[in-house]
Amino acid sequence: MSDFLKNRCFAPWVLSPGPLPGEPPIQQTPAMMKYLSFYKNLLDKKDPLYFAVGLLPCARLWVWLANNLSTPPTNAYYTWKVENMGGHPEKHYRVLLNKYLNTPEKVAKANTIFRTQMQNEHDFFFSS
Repeated sequence: MSDFLKNRCFAPWVLSPGPLPGEPPIQQTPAMMKYLSFYKNLLDKKDPLYFAVGLLPCARLWVWLANNLSTPPTNAYYTWKVENMGGHPEKHYRVLLNKYLNTPEKVAKANTIFRTQMQNEHDFFFSS
């Protein structure tokens, strides 16, 4: 499981409060704070399985955004768009989740985390 997260976890970068060098800090909205603190809470609990569950909504959103962005090849985000188009993040998560979500209690907890983070994704982007 640690190999799975090692290649997919950008938590230190995402959760760092500091701005980009030479840029003012981003003023977080309440929705942004809730979104990021949810990830931080999952990390603090030291259970990588549920952190992976919390990442799945974001992974799915990136594919949707990439598939729906109208971006010309000269745009700075074009490379990101192409790299994320047509992905199927669920196939990367399926084996892990099927292996470790092996009780009804774990499945229920994972479902709650997934749905909460889906709502947090919505609220984050809606507030931007």
